[in-house]
Amino acid sequence: RQRFYSKPEFIESQLPGRYISRSSKNNNKPILEFYDGAVHSRIQVPPKAYETIYCRREPMPVECAYRTLDFSKPMFEFDADHPDKSAFRVMVEPTHDGVVANVDIPEGSYIMAKDLSQSLLVPEASLGELSSSTGHLSLHGGTRSRVLEMGISELIRTAESAEASNVGCWFCPQQESQQRPKYSPVYDRHFASFDSFLVATKAISSGEELVRLV
Repeated sequence: RQRFYSKPEFIESQLPGRYISRSSKNNNKPILEFYDGAVHSRIQVPPKAYETIYCRREPMPVECAYRTLDFSKPMFEFDADHPDKSAFRVMVEPTHDGVVANVDIPEGSYIMAKDLSQSLLVPEASLGELSSSTGHLSLHGGTRSRVLEMGISELIRTAESAEASNVGCWFCPQQESQQRPKYSPVYDRHFASFDSFLVATKAISSGEELVRLV
């Protein structure tokens, strides 16, 4: 899976060594004349039709309920340019930094969706020794990449129990003891959203610190 989901330039560099010639007379002529890294990148993401057919199964796979955001839920954003209108503020304490709510936030609301939608997906190999302490591992099996969040969401304090937290990922199969299917076009098409978005797992009062479940 890691090679299959590699970037086009890597695929391009690997193809010549994996060609099988048609005959001894055509050793210099590749068997694939119209296949390169750019063409391969087009099949890495399944078409929408595959997802639609997959989600018609009974019972419907759980990830199919998360193909789009629930726009009936409110979204709360951080606004550095207008602190008086921002739903959050940064808290600086001697023991730790954190994020505090400026308003009451209902359970199920989206947390900093605008900032989190700009998260970066960086291969672990590029991070070197920082890979274990930077961001979190992507749900996209095969990429071995980590998600680096842009914004103050990185300052949210973490906890290992649901009772001690009030914020969690939008879709968390690992926290619900669910195994990823061997094939799921929903994961392949929406893994960036699954990696990034956060929701309030409990009602959060104004002045309360945000604590994320890990």
